[in-house]
Formats: sequence, structure tokens, C-alpha cells
Amino acid sequence: MDGDDDKDVLISGAVSTTLRNCTLYINDGKGNFSASSQNSFPGITSGNIIVNDVDGDNDQDVFFSGVSDGNPSYIGALYLNDGKGVFKEKDFFLPGAYQASAFCDVDGDCDQDLLLLTRIGWNQGLKLFLNDGFGEFALLEDFNFENSIINKLKVFDLDGDSDQDILLSKSYFIGNSII
Repeated sequence: MDGDDDKDVLISGAVSTTLRNCTLYINDGKGNFSASSQNSFPGITSGNIIVNDVDGDNDQDVFFSGVSDGNPSYIGALYLNDGKGVFKEKDFFLPGAYQASAFCDVDGDCDQDLLLLTRIGWNQGLKLFLNDGFGEFALLEDFNFENSIINKLKVFDLDGDSDQDILLSKSYFIGNSII
């Protein structure tokens, strides 16, 4: 995260039933970690953190999705890295609850697009945001998997044709039951 070629650690979770925390721990290269005081990340639960270079500057940026302490309680937050481990939040507000996310190049232009598993009320779906290569994302309006409960999201090349496929674990309501 800080550009010195050793592995740093980003940990997020519940500190108590009402407080969430997220801390970046910087590795000194000898296996000793210290909390970064330069960053303030949202603490999340019931979601995920994904790391990738989304703005094409060869450092690791971070996207958070899940339940936070703030308002709204569900967030999708993108933080861009300056290359030295200092992160700045990018204006990326989207309405809805974000339960899972994945970076992948779905349009073959060698940048990282963003898949977001969303929920607005009981309407759930998967949204695709195309990246322009510099960390600017635009919602692809005609890409929609809605009206089902999607539990998990995985992106990989399933059929070996060098493009990204999407595996969704879904549930459906029948009466008052989820199957």
C-alpha cells in the first residue's frame, strides 16, 4: 500500500455492536506492523474491501462496500492511493446498500471496472460501472440483474476464452420463504 514492495494489512470489522473500525497497518519490511496515522477509512461489516489499481498510476486503490457507522449506513466508498500509502476519498456516492463488490475488466480495455451487488429496499441487483482508465466510473444502464437476492459474487474466466465471467449465488422468495 505504501509503495515499498512489502505486504501491508488493512483490517475492518466490528469493534462492538455499535462501532465499526478500519485500520491500515504498515509493514516495516521485517514483519513489524504499525497503524497508519495518515488515513481515515470507513469501518464496515457485512460487505467487503477490494484492492486494485483503478486509476492507472501503478499503486493500490481501495473500494469499501458494506454496513458502516455513518449516514447512510450502507456505503460504497472509493479511496485513491497517492503511491506512498496516503489515501484520498473519491466522490463516488451511489444510492443503495452495497453488499459485495469486485474489480474486473469486463469490456477488454485493460482497466478495472466495478461490479456492485446492491439493494434498495427489497429490490436487489448487480450493477456494472465502467472505468475510463483514470478512476472515473460510469454506470452501464443496460446491465441489470435485479429482483433476486444475490448472496455472493465471483468474477473469473470460467470458460477459458480470456474474458471475465460472473458467478452469482442467488436466492428467491417463494411465499414467506427464501430458497
